[in-house]
Amino acid sequence: MGVSKRNKNIELLRIISMLMIVYHHYYVHSGWVFPNEFSGKAAFIIIMGSMGRIGVILFVLITGYFYSQQELKPKKILALSNAARWYAILSLIIVIFFTDTKLELTAQEIVPALFPVGFGYYWFLIPYVILLLLNPFIRNYLVSVDRKKKLLATLLLIIVLHIPGLIGIITQTEGYYVPSSLLTFFYFVLIGDLLKNYQHELATKYFNYVVLLFVFSGMLLVYKGLFYQPYAVEDFPKLPAFFLTGIESINALIFSATLFVIVLTKISIKKNLVLFVAPLVFDVYLLHDNKYIRPLIWQTIFNNKESFDSSWLILRSIFEPLVVFIVCLLFAFVRFTLFGVVKRKFQKN
Repeated sequence: MGVSKRNKNIELLRIISMLMIVYHHYYVHSGWVFPNEFSGKAAFIIIMGSMGRIGVILFVLITGYFYSQQELKPKKILALSNAARWYAILSLIIVIFFTDTKLELTAQEIVPALFPVGFGYYWFLIPYVILLLLNPFIRNYLVSVDRKKKLLATLLLIIVLHIPGLIGIITQTEGYYVPSSLLTFFYFVLIGDLLKNYQHELATKYFNYVVLLFVFSGMLLVYKGLFYQPYAVEDFPKLPAFFLTGIESINALIFSATLFVIVLTKISIKKNLVLFVAPLVFDVYLLHDNKYIRPLIWQTIFNNKESFDSSWLILRSIFEPLVVFIVCLLFAFVRFTLFGVVKRKFQKN
């Protein structure tokens, strides 16, 4: 986990993105039963939970920022697969030996754990690995095309992909096309590359517009949690689940891209702690979002479903995800240490 040549601001963005994802999972996996009337507590939880997809977008934007400088490395894909396999197997061990869950070790349980990428054990890994595999082709485009042409092509792609959804939402007509995770990840990479190409202008000439878009898109995120509670207000128009906050959301993309620019160009970081923590954060995702671990965390250990009426709910909502994040970092540190020891022994032999 070398620290000498890494950008502290980029590493801080990695940490922020994963924290957002953990808070999102606190919201979506706790089994909340919100009241059928407006609730400030529900709004608070929804607003925090809305940040999860922002975290995903940020993570892929970082990949796009460096994409043109990197080459296809099978070792990186193997490392991702090994890490996912480690946590998939670890989760089975935890569930079988340390919980009351009755889980039979059938082929249907073992095979996906051994081959987590190919069997979609984690939804994020499939489109992400495909992007890594497509590096020779996408990278060639990024390094050979003028940045203005890349900007126009990316804008055109996004507009074409989102026109059906916009028409469907406005007319309240279902069945419209929604871009797949792979397609959205693809144009996140293109945008990440553009953020690098236009970094100087965005940090100087256009920075006021960056801040304006950040504030406006952030207000829409807050609006969805604070006012748009369709379980409480039945006469609201029907909107898709991803509206304003999903990875397919233009608003979420704007918020993510502007946050990226602000953190990258306007925050000064002197401590090296971020350089130590950042390489561990992907393990946080692999552990806490495992399909067996997430109900264990949010519904069994913390029992969040029964805590909605607690006077401590707001504090719990802030600190529970932080505790989960830190504990997962400890597991990640152990894995990195063990893998490092094994790697050194093989290199000696």
